[in-house]
This record gives sequence, C-alpha cells and structure tokens, in this order.
Amino acid sequence: SLTQHLANNLIDLYINLPSANRFRRPSSYVSKGYQTRRMAVDYAVPLVTNVKCAKLLIEAIARNIPLEATEVDAQTSHHTFELPGLVSINTFIPDLTPQSFEDTTKTAIASGFVFNSIAPISLKGAAIVDARTLTAANEVIQGNSYSDYSLSVAATETNTQLIPHVTALTSALYVDSEEFDSTTIANISAHFGVWPNTKAIIADAKTTTLASLLLLTSLYSSKIHITNVTGRDDLALITMAKKKGLNVTCDVAIYSLFFSQSDYAGAEFLPTKEDQKALWDNLDSIDCLSIGVVPTKLAQFLNKPITAGLGFADALPLLFNAVSQKNLSVDDIIAKLHDAPISIFGLGDVDSYINVDLDRTVGTLKSASKLFSPVDPSIGGTVERVFINGQTICLEGEFIVDEALGKED
Repeated sequence: SLTQHLANNLIDLYINLPSANRFRRPSSYVSKGYQTRRMAVDYAVPLVTNVKCAKLLIEAIARNIPLEATEVDAQTSHHTFELPGLVSINTFIPDLTPQSFEDTTKTAIASGFVFNSIAPISLKGAAIVDARTLTAANEVIQGNSYSDYSLSVAATETNTQLIPHVTALTSALYVDSEEFDSTTIANISAHFGVWPNTKAIIADAKTTTLASLLLLTSLYSSKIHITNVTGRDDLALITMAKKKGLNVTCDVAIYSLFFSQSDYAGAEFLPTKEDQKALWDNLDSIDCLSIGVVPTKLAQFLNKPITAGLGFADALPLLFNAVSQKNLSVDDIIAKLHDAPISIFGLGDVDSYINVDLDRTVGTLKSASKLFSPVDPSIGGTVERVFINGQTICLEGEFIVDEALGKED
C-alpha cells in the first residue's frame, strides 16, 4: 500500500542517516522490533516476540496435547491413593437395633470399610448366643446394612449344646475370656469340641487365658484368631505359637497403635508405652488391624457419648499419617485391612475400591463431625469415593444410593 511504501522509505532514510543526525531527530527513530511488529499486524502474521512465551509455545507444540473437549469439567492436583475396599474384623455395635446397624455400616462405608464382621456382643454383653437370637439379629439387620457383613455367635458358659445349631449360619465363634471363670477352662474346651475346625474362633484373651486357648487350639487342631492384642508378652506368645505350626492369627486395634496409657492414665484397655513400642517393632507379626471395641471403651472412659461407628473415620487418617512418618507402608494397610482378613475368614472379595485424599483433613467430613474422636482433625487422609460392584455409593461422605445394598457373606 501507499502508506507502507512511504513508511519503508522513511525507515530507509532514517537508517542511512549519519549517527549524529539520528540523535538530533529522536522522534523519527523506528526500531527493527517495531518494524517487525507493525508489519506482522499489517499482514496478519502471528508473531511471538517474548522469549519466555516463545519457549512455552514451542514446548506446547512439541507435547502435542489434544485440545478436544472432554467430559472432565475440572482438574485438580492432590496426593491420592486408590485402595481396595477395606474389611473390619469384629465390628462392635453398641446395641443390636436397626438404627445402630444402619449408622455403623454407613459410617464404615464412608470411611472406606466395605465389609463388616459383626461382633456378637453389645454394651449389655453377649447378644447372639443361639438360633433364636441369631434369627432376631438377622431380622434387625435385614435391609439396614449399607456394607456387606457376616455374623458370629458368642460362646458363654451355658450355650455349649446350642452352638451346633448355628455353625452353618455364622462365620465365627467369638470367645470373650471375661465371660468365663478364669479358674477353669472346661467350658471353653467344650466349645472347641463342638465348633468345626474349618471355621475361625475369634478370641479376646490375655496372659494366662491366652496361653490356655492356644493349648486348646493345638489339642483340637482349631483355627483361632486373637483379637485386640495389646501386650508385648501376648504378641510374643502368639508369634511362638505360629512358629510351632499352630493355626493362629491376630489383630491389633488401630487405636492401640496410636494411643496408650501414657495418653490416658488409668485406661487399662490401652497398651502401655512400652507395649505400644513392641507392637510397632513387631508389626510383621501382626496379621490384621481392626477397629473393634477400643474406641467405644475410650469414649466410655472419657464420659463421651456412645454412638454407633466410633473409630471408623479415624482409621485411615491415623494410618496414612504413620505412612508419612515412614512407620508404615501403603502395602501394609492393604495387607492388614484387606488381604489378610479375607484370607483368614474365607470372605468373598467384592469388586470395590476407595479413593483416599491425603491433602484433605479429617474435620471436613460431615459424617465424622458428630462422632467422638481423639484424633487431631487437622491431619489428612479422608475417603472421597467408595465404589462397590459397578457403582459409586458414597462420595465425600454423602451417600448417593437410595437404599441399603449390603448383603450377608
């Protein structure tokens, strides 16, 4: 164009001027950069003159990232883990009512536990002891369990002859040593005699009673699982029994790994600081981790409200905090809360997974805010998604299904 032609002539004139004249006429100075930018505008040529922007453009072109629109609305950056659905051994429900079952299994699911092995005891003692109480429990839980579950039967001093009628309908025999006279082992021995040695016996026992139960396990070739181990001597005895070939496994309550009698003086159901250290030092000897009755006992000890589902929401935050401190590995969590429980109790493994967000703190979940917890709410490790059998049923603590889908294993 005429304008461009005149501009080029002016530029040539300016460039050919002696340097002295240039400084006398600063208003007519036109830089090479300006010429380039001006011509790019005039001729509609894309131009990047900033070096940093040019580098970013070249890098973007080299990566060849597709720019097609997708179904993803947003992307964020978080430290997340995908784990298989977890299993809770000997889940304690304060009272066997429909509401308690629903609240417990809902809290368990929202915390990543897709299967609950229900303890046959309540705050009032043994609750499932024969065919009649087992039927009543099934009627209560039917349609009120959001997780899959199994039921056990409790051994008492008077129900030995009743046990054979429920062996096919229950997954384990539960023995609480406190229910028996510590001076005799005869009644417990009778239960070992009538219980099939292909099914597990879950026992909460310490010291001399534990030794007696291990002896019975050897005599009857039984399969026994010691729950809620708190003492180093008990763990050493269990480890020795394993080496001798006994079919024995054990679990430790998650609370027992993180809270001790040093934290709560007088709470004898917790390990001492020395025993707690021994549990950590011998983690390989511990087959499973559990929720159990310890959170409820701690709430009782501190005069806090006893509600269903205590301890579940604290489990993964505590464990992943230990992972961050290199006291535990993610593989340990999977092995002790999924693989081992399924293997020990012969459970059916459901198609499930959970997504855990390590950057999101415990206190952000509505489901946990109403429950007593001794855990610092600022630690991370919350469950964002629970996926079971082809569908997401819980998202950020909120259920997106209209009914309880849990079934008995």
